[in-house]
Amino acid sequence: MSILLVNLGNYANDSTGDDLRTAFEKSNANFTELDLTRVITADNLGTGAPVFKEKVGNNLKLRSLVEGANIGIAYNDTEITISTPDSINALYEDPNPTLSADLNLNNYNVVGLGNIYITGDVVATEFSGDLTGNVTGNVTGDLTGNVTGNVTGELTGNVTGNVTGNVTGDVSGDVTGNLYGNVVGNVTGNLSGNVLGNVTGNVTGNVTGDLTGQVYGGLTGDVTGNLYGNSLGVVTAIAGSTLVGTVTGNVIGTVSDISDHGLYELSDVDLITTAPSNGQALVYNSVISKWIPGVVTGGGGGGGDLDFGTFSSPSGFTLDLGAF
Repeated sequence: MSILLVNLGNYANDSTGDDLRTAFEKSNANFTELDLTRVITADNLGTGAPVFKEKVGNNLKLRSLVEGANIGIAYNDTEITISTPDSINALYEDPNPTLSADLNLNNYNVVGLGNIYITGDVVATEFSGDLTGNVTGNVTGDLTGNVTGNVTGELTGNVTGNVTGNVTGDVSGDVTGNLYGNVVGNVTGNLSGNVLGNVTGNVTGNVTGDLTGQVYGGLTGDVTGNLYGNSLGVVTAIAGSTLVGTVTGNVIGTVSDISDHGLYELSDVDLITTAPSNGQALVYNSVISKWIPGVVTGGGGGGGDLDFGTFSSPSGFTLDLGAF
């Protein structure tokens, strides 16, 4: 109810105001109203930090708002304004953002143009971009971008980009890009790109690119695939090993073991057009600039002398020159 007013009349004892009983009834009713409805208290609404603390007697105690990092508080007679005094209203506006805990992507991606610079370990299931730093751990997935740093771990996936650094581990996948650095480990996959560095391990796959570096290891140590490209470096076999594949390119260097290869594989020998017969030798044909099967004739076109020089027959040894 509303507060009741006591009628005092126009002046004292003019009999127009409330009598004493009525006046005190209104007073009692007003005290009851104040006791029930005019008790001052406060509640904190919502789930945020509480502003109201407690009521002590007639004093309401409220918590103060304190400025935090990058937060400013301004107030006047009617308003309190909370703002960022340095005008940073989004993450991209912060010139040096930092994290105090792990960043959970919550199944979202980090997208946009730019680079990611990390000095620690990178743990991921897939790299689809370029790696410009050094990889000191193992790469078990596929590398589809370019690696300009060193890879000191093992590559068990496929490399479709270029590697300009050194690979000191084993490459068990296929390399379709160029290897500009040294490969210290074994290559069990196919090399379809160019190898510009040194390969000191074994190559068990096919090599379809050019080898312009020094190949000390498995190219002749234990190559089970084919070499289709050019080898401009020195190809050195490991003792007791052979080159199993076919060499269709040029080998400018030393091949210590070609026991599994025939003369027909040489670029200046033609044994396919004309098959050799018994007793024939290789003669050079200047028209086609190749060695071909033919008969070696002596003399100057029909006759001549065949001079063997002086021969001394040792004891128990005879020399049979056949018929002339």
